[in-house]
Amino acid sequence: MAGLLCWQLPSVAQTEKGSKLIGLSVGDLNYERPNNGYSTLSARFMPSAGVFVLDNLALGAGLDLAYSRYQFGQASNASFSDRTLQYGLAPFARYYFLGSERHKLFGQLTASASHISARRVTESSAGEKTPTSKVAACLATVLRWATTTSLPPTPR
Repeated sequence: MAGLLCWQLPSVAQTEKGSKLIGLSVGDLNYERPNNGYSTLSARFMPSAGVFVLDNLALGAGLDLAYSRYQFGQASNASFSDRTLQYGLAPFARYYFLGSERHKLFGQLTASASHISARRVTESSAGEKTPTSKVAACLATVLRWATTTSLPPTPR
């Protein structure tokens, strides 16, 4: 079973100066375990928060968290296990335009800096384990267009 899910949950839809913005993006949810000794598990989460510095313009940051694990069993009398952990910070600028009170279209510019740590363990049929590790850093820029929908604010 493999799947991809991208979901964004804003807490409120007010886009006036001074309003707060919180969200959660979830993606790359994947679990697979066929009968050939191979298995995979991966997930990515990005909680984010921001504040509207002008009407319809929010500045904020997200925490990028990702994990993946791949295991390969008994291929050529050896087995392999890969694990990758990624974490980073992704500041963003988001501008809302076109829409109603409950539904608005926005454009977002994000710059992401991440740290990636990967480890592979190879085990031969003789039981010898050979671990290898590597660490990498990356920087990415993303321009995103999306819509947002929210529940009406609760009366105070």
